[in-house]
Amino acid sequence: MTTPAKGLLTTTMCQCQLALCQLRHSPRRKLKTMFCSIVTASSDCAARRFAGAESFVCVCNASHCDWPAVEDEMDDGGEGGGWHGQRKNDQKLGGNKTAVVFVSDPDKFRLHRQFLPILNEAKGKKRKQSDGKWEKGHWLSVRVNASARFQSLLGFGGAFTDSATFNMDALSGPTRATLLKAYFDRNIGIRYSVGRVPMGATDFSVRQYSYCDTPGDLNLSTFALAKEDLEWKLPIIRSAITLNGGQLRLFATPWSAPGWMKTNGRMIGAGTLKGALDGPYFRAFANYFKRFFEEYQRSANVTFWGLTLTNEPLHGQRPGMSMNSSVQRDWANKILAPLLQQSPISKNIFGQWNESKNAIAGLGVHWYSPPEYPYDILSKVHTLFPDKFLLATEACAGAMERAEHAGPSLGNWTRAQQYGHDIIQDLRNWAIGWVDWNICLDTVGGPSWAQNFVDSPVIVNAKADEFYKQPTFYVMAHFSRFIPPGSVRIGADFVGTRPGRHAAQLNGIEFVAFLRPSSRRVLVLLSRLNRSTKVEVIEEKRRRVIRVRIPPKGIVTVIWYK
Repeated sequence: MTTPAKGLLTTTMCQCQLALCQLRHSPRRKLKTMFCSIVTASSDCAARRFAGAESFVCVCNASHCDWPAVEDEMDDGGEGGGWHGQRKNDQKLGGNKTAVVFVSDPDKFRLHRQFLPILNEAKGKKRKQSDGKWEKGHWLSVRVNASARFQSLLGFGGAFTDSATFNMDALSGPTRATLLKAYFDRNIGIRYSVGRVPMGATDFSVRQYSYCDTPGDLNLSTFALAKEDLEWKLPIIRSAITLNGGQLRLFATPWSAPGWMKTNGRMIGAGTLKGALDGPYFRAFANYFKRFFEEYQRSANVTFWGLTLTNEPLHGQRPGMSMNSSVQRDWANKILAPLLQQSPISKNIFGQWNESKNAIAGLGVHWYSPPEYPYDILSKVHTLFPDKFLLATEACAGAMERAEHAGPSLGNWTRAQQYGHDIIQDLRNWAIGWVDWNICLDTVGGPSWAQNFVDSPVIVNAKADEFYKQPTFYVMAHFSRFIPPGSVRIGADFVGTRPGRHAAQLNGIEFVAFLRPSSRRVLVLLSRLNRSTKVEVIEEKRRRVIRVRIPPKGIVTVIWYK
């Protein structure tokens, strides 16, 4: 499969909200280094278990944090080094006789590294698997087929919200540097490669605001970035770009137009843009995007790879704005794309777009749907629109639970498994990436002027100048650290089952496989079982077997060379 096509954006409904995203490839730029903090830390997790928690968190501060092991002692960064030098290092890392395995579980491990032999399967050996069932003590067989290829991966990441960057700013410089390295460092971090940037206030801000709060200013003469951008978001984003080696792909999302542009007169609520599509308000909001991109580039040399037209266009609570799919399509093609093409800063977002092309390149999906919604609805959308990519653009735990269980739950392993399940099923149904919500929050799940407190993979305790890496952080790492952008999903199914929706989620075990640009294979397996599970990974046509043990409710990433 090819990488995502250039184009624009809109919104429909699928599994939850499907916000059409426009994404593109930015030309490489030489970036000035604005991040120079030095972090000295141990690689061991400083585990802390809170009362009633299923599992533990790993505590990090200015002098200590746990870092993932390299894939092999001979690895000098390999694909972690900006994902360069992959083929050379992959040939070193265990060669074709050893698999590298990383294990996390609720009781003991966080990205624990193991080495397993790759065995030659006896000729003529047959395996039978009936309805995906197996006897206790027997091996469950998973067959990986690198010849069956699907979508190319964009990457994994999170959102630079006001709340997240406010919390980072509240930490000391060294501790903040440690947190940023944990996410974005291409050598010792979990290698986030995608970032979502809100345009103005969201429910995860300390106040309500837009970039142009002057009623009737259709020319946007009073447009200006906010303190939240200049003092919090932009410095953090610049540091993340540097740590990532300049490869971080950013996409922008507004929650609402300025209230005076909307029919309800305020940012909160499901009002729409005033007037007709060809009227002054639709054009002013398009110019709002253009000014945003120009000011981010002018202020900090931050450029964008893509955008979505709005956040959740079918919901108006908190900052929000209604915009149906046909309006989004027409506004994107007739107003927004032509206007952004006029600016040297924003014209590259649409690549070689012209009026004869549909500017919409893909669809974004959030995970806030009832569990009974089948994931294969995404595959059905792919079948209907094979030229449009699918990207999971927001998810968070603690948002859909009863009030007494909302917000952070330190050491919650169930939420980590929910992350793993959603990532695997989205990827198996054509998603090209998975982007988390707030990259960090405080100990109550904010700040949030809307009192909408949720969980995050990193929880900041600014008073103690420390932060807690939650189980969800490590589940994200099992994907983001080991499956680089440009990897291609390959076939992986239980032996004895036909490929399809249920072929990788029988018996409480589910998985997804990718082929890295270096030709290394990566298989992520998630168990929801309360017992240890033995899985033999069989490489199609090559008659090689890797035998892996998954701990109870564990997650395992297996990496091997062809």
